[in-house]
Amino acid sequence: MWIRFHSDDALEYGGFTATYEFRMGYHNEHPNVGGCHFDLSNELDGEIETTTAISALLEDPSLRESECVWKVQVPSNLRVWLNIDRFSLGEPNQCASNFLEIYTGNTFDKPVKRLCGASAASIFTSHHTLFLRLFTLNSTIRRNTFISANYSAYARQHNEATSLPAKVFKMNT
Repeated sequence: MWIRFHSDDALEYGGFTATYEFRMGYHNEHPNVGGCHFDLSNELDGEIETTTAISALLEDPSLRESECVWKVQVPSNLRVWLNIDRFSLGEPNQCASNFLEIYTGNTFDKPVKRLCGASAASIFTSHHTLFLRLFTLNSTIRRNTFISANYSAYARQHNEATSLPAKVFKMNT
């Protein structure tokens, strides 16, 4: 389960209240969300690789479900480009067992992409914040999962037709 609280600008009360209910389901263990968060803020470019995160998760043999989250944030006047170099899930095309979700802006929005197949394409975002969420169901899947990606900040282009000066051609006759 992944929860993020987002408030509007009306500060009427302090704090918040949540109501929840635990239900027994297919899996009765909670995902490991404590040690698998990575913050890549204030950099113009960088690399994301799952090797280190997955190695740490494999040290706990009793761990079932797990998720790792990478937050990429560039300066607010720029946007994020994500290029996935290598995308190899432990069980491709089994979306209930393993997937990579990509969010932009606020994480409470629906993901921009949910990747659970055998390939992934580059993504140009319209926001300066990007979240990657990798979910794996068990250690066998984790052991066979590898994702490598590069990210880079880019400037949003304005409409070139209106921002470039018009050229006037004069024909001599």
